[in-house]
Amino acid sequence: MNSEQILQQYLITADERLLKLRELASVMKEFTVALVELDVNALERNTMHLSELCNEVQCLSGNLAELNVKLANAAFETHEKVAGVFPQRRQAEHQQLTAVLSEMRQRARMHSALLRRSARTVQILTNVLATRCLTYCVEPQPRPLTDIACREKRR
Repeated sequence: MNSEQILQQYLITADERLLKLRELASVMKEFTVALVELDVNALERNTMHLSELCNEVQCLSGNLAELNVKLANAAFETHEKVAGVFPQRRQAEHQQLTAVLSEMRQRARMHSALLRRSARTVQILTNVLATRCLTYCVEPQPRPLTDIACREKRR
């Protein structure tokens, strides 16, 4: 694989990763809405989708790191061919990636705050139930008559 093919593959992979990160940010937004609305089905769907997207982004990041090493090894051989295009494109992608990651950090903070509040609410309800269960009395039920008790009553 020559340096131009490696560069093309790198740019394609970087674009795919950027698209997956944008999709991940939008699914995080949907997840937050589902959490606020307490839509269990949407929460399950979004959780599975988030997991799949995280795995895909991780795979693409690994591929990107490998291509970056290959590109670094091949770049010194044909530096003139890639010198003009690559830095400009990489700078533009870096700016887009920074914006997407900033949005994801903000969504992750909101999501974390929502989960903390939900956990606090569940803990309060658990404490209320635990303290009220001790004061709740069940009236004893009459025991069914056994054979011996029935015979004694007949006498």
